[in-house]
Amino acid sequence: MARWSFGVGGKIATTIYFDEPTNACWFGSDAGDLRVFTVLGQSTRILGSGWNDAVSVLPCVDGLTLVVVVASGDIFIVARDRADRAGATPAASIGIQVIAADRLGNGDVVALDVEGRVHRFVPPSGDLVVLVDNVAEATHIAVDDANPISRPTDMSTA
Repeated sequence: MARWSFGVGGKIATTIYFDEPTNACWFGSDAGDLRVFTVLGQSTRILGSGWNDAVSVLPCVDGLTLVVVVASGDIFIVARDRADRAGATPAASIGIQVIAADRLGNGDVVALDVEGRVHRFVPPSGDLVVLVDNVAEATHIAVDDANPISRPTDMSTA
């Protein structure tokens, strides 16, 4: 197995989300910047600033926007090309501290709060539901896109 390492221009402060269609890693830096690292070009680009409390930076399936989940539990939508916090739109609030978040294959976002609940957020509609009530002592979240949960779901029955 081949292995590489590349500098990304600072310390990474959030989870790293690898997006296969863009062949890029999306993350937040300790300076509060949202960044994207393209693997093929081995380049890092700063997309916006003001995100010192970001937990996760997730590209939306529309190719134009990002979902940013912050530690307070607030969820924002921001344009990829103008990703400063000042230009972000609040989309939902979990109402409790979030420690991890990831994106499902269909574009929905799952977030883990400090009390062990997993929440599901649907970017286009803004729907937010508790998906799992208690994941004891969890500190991270990972998504298996082969699992049926990552397929589109009727949120009215979730």
